Amino acid sequence: MNKKRSTTLALSSAVLALMLITAACSNNDGNANPSNNANVTPSPSPTVTASSETGGESSAEPSTAPETHPGEGEYVGLIDSHSIEVKLEDSTVAFQIGPEIAEKVDQWESGTLVTFTYSENKIDVNGETVTQYTIHSIDKQ
Repeated sequence: MNKKRSTTLALSSAVLALMLITAACSNNDGNANPSNNANVTPSPSPTVTASSETGGESSAEPSTAPETHPGEGEYVGLIDSHSIEVKLEDSTVAFQIGPEIAEKVDQWESGTLVTFTYSENKIDVNGETVTQYTIHSIDKQ
C-alpha cells in the first residue's frame, strides 16, 4: 500500500509540474506568441560619423547600441516579469522589458495610451527567423 501511495504521489507531482510549465508558456489569450501578428516595420539607417583621421569625411560605422524606433499605442498589461503587451493600430505586440520598465508600468491601467522606443532583434528558433521586440523607454501620452 505504501508503494501505491508513492506511485500516486509521483504521478500527481508530474502532472502538476506539466500544468505549471504549460501555464507559464501561455498568455491570457491562450496565444503563445502574439508577436507573430505584428506589423511593426523597421526603418534601418547606418550611423554616420565624421572621422578626424580621414579629414572629416563621413563614414558609415556599425553601432554597438541597438537601433531604436519610436512607437505609440495602448498599454494592455504585463505578460510576465519581463514582457508587456501593447496594442498598436492593427495588432497587439509582445515586447521584452527590463526590470526598471516593469516597475514603472506595474501600476498602469490597461488602456493607457503610451509612447515608447523599441529595438528589434532577429533570432533563429529551430530554423525559423523570429523578431523579438524590446522596449527601451516608455511613457504615458
